[in-house]
Amino acid sequence: MDYDMSQKDKCPPPPPCDCTYEEFKREVIQSADLTLPVEIEPSATVGRIEADCSGDPIVVCSQDPCRNVCRVTITQRICVKIPITYGVLTCVEDPTLKCCTGGSRCE
Repeated sequence: MDYDMSQKDKCPPPPPCDCTYEEFKREVIQSADLTLPVEIEPSATVGRIEADCSGDPIVVCSQDPCRNVCRVTITQRICVKIPITYGVLTCVEDPTLKCCTGGSRCE
């Protein structure tokens, strides 16, 4: 049967469709383990240490008559300056990626 395309405008419109349209939305979640190795190497350098007296010394003298000795105790407050330089060398290596299998959780 041949259809005459010139007659298409003379055809009645099709009846309304009694169909329903359904949409299904889904999300897919895939887990992966991402590993990024970072190497950290610490360093510390101590500079020139300086010390200085602060104030006058305190001198305490005591005698032990049984042993015939004299004991002298000297206490001096001091200030010590210790310059320290801290550092760290970091090297970042190439990351690796491992897809997880068997669902959304990595084991």
